[in-house]
Amino acid sequence: MSNNDIAIGMSTRNLNSPPVSLKPSYLIYLNDKNNNLFVALDKLDMQSNCVLVKGFFCSESENIISSGFNEIINSVKKENIVEIYFPWHKINKIKNLVFKSK
Repeated sequence: MSNNDIAIGMSTRNLNSPPVSLKPSYLIYLNDKNNNLFVALDKLDMQSNCVLVKGFFCSESENIISSGFNEIINSVKKENIVEIYFPWHKINKIKNLVFKSK
């Protein structure tokens, strides 16, 4: 190799693993008598009086959802995915499941 050549290594992508989704996922805590949790699969459409989300209700605990949300999302049946409007007064808080602080 001359001084101007560049060595390029091989990619080691695992072809057996499912593709990683780059879409943000959010956990929405609802203000209702059951304190339901809703996992949003796409970016939230925040409007002046409500939030439009696409996702599913989840009965798992907050810790289980936060630590293994990719597995939960991959295992949910398509029939359980809904697009729904939540009024702001029904939302307690929204947590980004993808963001990790350093």
